[in-house]
Order: sequence, then C-alpha cells, then structure tokens
Amino acid sequence: MGAAPARVTLSGTVTDVDGGEPLAGVVISVGEDYLWAVTSPDGDFTVSGIEPGKYVVKASYLGYVDFSQEMELSTSMEGFSIRMQDLLQRGT
Repeated sequence: MGAAPARVTLSGTVTDVDGGEPLAGVVISVGEDYLWAVTSPDGDFTVSGIEPGKYVVKASYLGYVDFSQEMELSTSMEGFSIRMQDLLQRGT
C-alpha cells in the first residue's frame, strides 16, 4: 500500500474591501468535505486537513457579498487574502 498524500493547510486574513478592516466571524469553507473555519477578531483563519486537489473556497458573512474562488491546493498556502464587499456599499 502507498502512503496517503500529505494534507495541506490554507490560512490567511479576511478584510473589508473598502476600509481594509479585519472581519471577525466570517465562515470560510473549503470544498464539500465540511472543512471550515471562522475568522478570529483579527480576521485570521486556518483550515487544516485538506487533501491536495482542486476546491472552491467560500467565505460568507452577514451583510456582505459572498466570496467564492476555485483554486488548486497542492501545498499548504499561507497569507491568502480575502476582501469582502459590504452589501450596502455594493451599489455605490
């Protein structure tokens, strides 16, 4: 039997697109495998235990436009930046 592929980690920060303030309590999900995290008061997050592959990374936060991006995760990634748009500012 071959060894299982090493798991990878995605970590980064979520901020408001307009003011750059960190957003606490944003739910970050990776794929459909129930891998998720919630941002800290500083907007930081870490999702661990991800099998290498292609995933849709999503971020959702009440009052903000949902974020969604497809990406290939073959190695751990640090410093991933998500900038979210306030729904009230979207139309201006």
